[in-house]
Amino acid sequence: MGKDARRPRRPRRVDGKRGFLNFTKNLALWVVIGLLLLALFNLFQGSTSRGPQADMGYSDFLDQVDQGKVANVTLQGQNIKWP
Repeated sequence: MGKDARRPRRPRRVDGKRGFLNFTKNLALWVVIGLLLLALFNLFQGSTSRGPQADMGYSDFLDQVDQGKVANVTLQGQNIKWP
């Protein structure tokens, strides 16, 4: 048998401890990436929907409506928002 007829080498097995460490590092990296993406999403999602907010009584709100200071409103549950 010549050199060309040799069997190809099988890749070495990674022992259990080293394989577990690689898995743990990869998992930790993906968790950090996921948390960063979630934080970025919340950062940009929250900045567009929030504007200046002030607590005001309902009677004060009705007074502003009567004075013509409120052109439109948005109702979200029990909250009333206007520009």
